Amino acid sequence: MKYKVLIIVIVIAVLVVLFSYMGGVRGYSNGHILMSQNYCEDYCPPEIYDKSWETIYSGVDSEDECTAIGGRVIKSFAFGDIYRGCAVKYK
Repeated sequence: MKYKVLIIVIVIAVLVVLFSYMGGVRGYSNGHILMSQNYCEDYCPPEIYDKSWETIYSGVDSEDECTAIGGRVIKSFAFGDIYRGCAVKYK
């Protein structure tokens, strides 16, 4: 029994470390987990890096899905106008 509890505690600790490494979970909205993620292009100087963090919907894989849930499409203009993610629209 002690080993099962120890394994569960270790698994939870590993998951916490992984989520914090990926930017951290910020909440839950529109049926999706909200994450903090950095969207910086090829070169990102320090003064821009601090401003390039977005709160995004996790698991939104297309522009159509993003607009359907009321999100703001993030595109990479430096690398050919490709879809990068779906950010939360703030009012």
